[in-house]
Amino acid sequence: MHRRLNGPSIMPTGNATNISKENVKTYDFMKASIFVRKTATVTSIALLVLGGAGIVSGPAGLWLSPVERLTHFRFYWLGLLAALMVWWLARRAWRLLTAGMLLIIGGALPLLDYYHSPLNPEPVRAGPAPAVPALKVISFNVLSKNTRRGEVMEWLKAERADLILLTEFNWHWERALAKAGGSQWPHRIVCPRNGAAGICLLSRYPMESPDPEGIAENEPHPWISTLIHGPGGDFRVIGMHPRTPRGGFRFVQRNRQLDHAASMASASPLPVLLMGDLNCTPFSPWFSRLLKRGGLRDSGEGFGLPPTWRSGVWFLPIDHLLISKHWRTLDRCVHTGDLGSDHRPLIGLLALSPKQPLKSLFPLASRHRSDSCPESLSGR
Repeated sequence: MHRRLNGPSIMPTGNATNISKENVKTYDFMKASIFVRKTATVTSIALLVLGGAGIVSGPAGLWLSPVERLTHFRFYWLGLLAALMVWWLARRAWRLLTAGMLLIIGGALPLLDYYHSPLNPEPVRAGPAPAVPALKVISFNVLSKNTRRGEVMEWLKAERADLILLTEFNWHWERALAKAGGSQWPHRIVCPRNGAAGICLLSRYPMESPDPEGIAENEPHPWISTLIHGPGGDFRVIGMHPRTPRGGFRFVQRNRQLDHAASMASASPLPVLLMGDLNCTPFSPWFSRLLKRGGLRDSGEGFGLPPTWRSGVWFLPIDHLLISKHWRTLDRCVHTGDLGSDHRPLIGLLALSPKQPLKSLFPLASRHRSDSCPESLSGR
């Protein structure tokens, strides 16, 4: 009698009770080995499906909050699929290897613009000053319960930015701002709120009165839309911090505010700068919808995708500087120093495009350092 176990046969002689102890151990080991291999295969297929869902199920995220949350972790899914491909290559699982490769290609292609974009100006080693003045902007979620307010204010003053948006701005932060002085920003729109809803816009240049709807007392998550008279011409700034889309009504609220931002941007005859903690990564279908409907693009194209928010093992780029076609990005980075917040300040150097393409003043080595700020953005 032969008993086949997907491997070498065990051939007992006579009655099964005469099987030697050694053969019994071999039999048990082979059963365990087969079980482990099957479990590993099933697990790898399940992880493939999960990673694939996080990459290709984006459109469904327009309606389903759990699906939309999966899309934010694009880099994590790509890393998982790369690890699975190593396993499948070792196991010679060619079909799974092919499926994983196709998913990685599909997930990585949309990221190429962030690491090489033809829309950004060509850098030069040296040259004359740009035809129009550059605008240094900072978007920073300061964290409402951050106790290092004085340190943050000193850092902001040292950066000498032209335009600063602060979110999670409460009355403690308002007092810290008043104490710090900050005469370099004589024009301010301050809307402190309890919790994480407050917002503040500081400007070196004159601003018009903001849209009263955005800072109304009955607006649970205020936003700022105003006209700024900059040195290169007038432009509209929209500052926002929508709710965290954890599901249900919060998901709907965030999406409504993103749609409203797109409507304001598309209706503006002037150049538009949309900035803030949007609680949305570039991988979300709602982010793509915002860019398309608002006629905007991400100023980070060509400068990488460094994370701006961190929590435990999660690092996500959810703070943004979005610009209309009138702008050029000269440089952009994320400040990596610890300022007491779970967010990192996002710093950009922008300029309104003249008739001829505007060239950057900063060397190539600096422009692509997305992990830290080059000297060109550390004060001026």
